[in-house]
Amino acid sequence: MLKVIAMIMKKVLFRVLFLIPFLALLVAFFVAVMNSSEKLASTEPSFLEEGLFQVRLFRSGEVIFERFLPFDSLVTLHYIHSVTKRPVEEDYGVRVDGRICLLEMRFDDFGANLPVGPEVTATERTIFLVEDDHYKVIYPNRCFERVPLRIGQVIADHRLLFEDGQTLRLLDLAPGGSYVEFYFHPFPSY
Repeated sequence: MLKVIAMIMKKVLFRVLFLIPFLALLVAFFVAVMNSSEKLASTEPSFLEEGLFQVRLFRSGEVIFERFLPFDSLVTLHYIHSVTKRPVEEDYGVRVDGRICLLEMRFDDFGANLPVGPEVTATERTIFLVEDDHYKVIYPNRCFERVPLRIGQVIADHRLLFEDGQTLRLLDLAPGGSYVEFYFHPFPSY
């Protein structure tokens, strides 16, 4: 009986001694893979929590305004409609990928180029809401690399309203009739 127990112990010991180096090698392999993937990930750009919002003159590319904005900040374009003489507001959100997305438009009277109901395009269907004192259009998928705008000469008085309370009157930056574009540049950090 002792001989049988000794033989079983010998086989178990052999297997354990064989498995320990194998398991150690397996663990070392996984540690090496994990370390190399962390190094690879660290060489790819990550992004800070903000980017640079700019207003540029279209023809020259000259930057006439810039400021830092956190990702997902709202920028509201406020203007007076040339026909209705009533305010219109468009909310834009800045995204981590650099796109500027039109999220919502609000107005209280119908006029030229203002929607009168939901719109359908190849990429989205807008939501048109009638609220107590205004109409609201929600844009689920209306994003741009840049937003073009011709600054109003007489009535529009285009203004950018930022979440921190800053108001930027575009006529203070460029004459009426100027063609400008809004950009958002996220900051890569390595």
